[in-house]
Amino acid sequence: PIRVHFYRDHAAWCPYCEKIWMQLEEKRIPYTIDKINMRCYGEKKASFTAKVPSGMLPVLEIDGKLMTESAVIASTLESEFPDHNPLLAPAGTPLRKRQDDLNRLERSLFSRWMQWLT
Repeated sequence: PIRVHFYRDHAAWCPYCEKIWMQLEEKRIPYTIDKINMRCYGEKKASFTAKVPSGMLPVLEIDGKLMTESAVIASTLESEFPDHNPLLAPAGTPLRKRQDDLNRLERSLFSRWMQWLT
C-alpha cells in the first residue's frame, strides 16, 4: 500500500514543494499527489483547506498524519523510509547539524527575498 500523499502547488512555483518532490523521487518512495493552487492562482480546494486551514504548502500525509513544514517533512521522510536511499546524514551527527544549519539559512534567505519582492 502507498503510505504517502503529497500536496504540492499546481504551477510548480513553490521551492519547498519542489524540494520535497525531488526527495520523494530520489528516494523512490511511492506516493500519490494532489496539486493545489497557490493563493495567487485562485481558491484552494475546500477538501484541502478542511485538512489544512492555513492553506500552507507543501503538505505531506503519511499514514493519515499531516505535516506542513518542509524541514519537518524532509526529516520525517528520512526517518520513516531509512532504506530508501538516505539523503540526510543520521540525526545527531556533525554532518546532519551542518545540513540542518544550511537548511535554516536557506529558509531565512528565501523568506527575506520574498518579503523584499512582495
